[in-house]
Amino acid sequence: MEFFIRKRTDEDINEFITWSYEGIYSFYDNNIQQEKINSLKQSIHSDRAFSVINEEGTLAGNCEFCNVQEDNTEFWLSDYK
Repeated sequence: MEFFIRKRTDEDINEFITWSYEGIYSFYDNNIQQEKINSLKQSIHSDRAFSVINEEGTLAGNCEFCNVQEDNTEFWLSDYK
């Protein structure tokens, strides 16, 4: 199966917020911290935040590119359903 990234939509964000995981991965649940919810909602304006869709057009993941080191080394964060 192929995956593609696209500009994030409000609908995507609303779905991301509902995603939850089992066991030790529940730490990544998007609906447990208001800060996380606010960050997702604000990401609609970011040129570094994308939605991942599969070849059928179904939302499959969340992808964000971040600078976290002093030398501006870039890496990506992802969250897949």
